[in-house]
This record gives sequence, structure tokens and C-alpha cells, in this order.
Amino acid sequence: MIKQSSTERYGQIQQIDIIKFYQFGGWICIEIREIQRRKNGTGSLHIMAGNVIIHIFTGV
Repeated sequence: MIKQSSTERYGQIQQIDIIKFYQFGGWICIEIREIQRRKNGTGSLHIMAGNVIIHIFTGV
């Protein structure tokens, strides 16, 4: 499952890949990899990538 969005105005492409989705107890954990490419005024490409783990407590 890949969600991809781009903005023409800023020349920014952002891609989010969902790596893992698991649940234990009352917690839901989603691990995503976020890749962000941004062009600045000089035309060089700046790439930021990182893994983010989101913890959601459902209160069960």
C-alpha cells in the first residue's frame, strides 16, 4: 500500500510506504518509511528518508 502525493508548486514529491502493521494488547503499531524529495532553487535534489513507528493506544 503506497500513498503518493506531489506538489507542482514546490517541486516536492513525498512517498509513504507502510512496512509493518501489528497489534498487541491495546496497542496498534504502524511502521512507515517516509521518503521526501525536494528540489531547491539551484536545481539540486535533497532527499530525506526515515523510518517512523506510530503507536496508537485503543484503550482496550
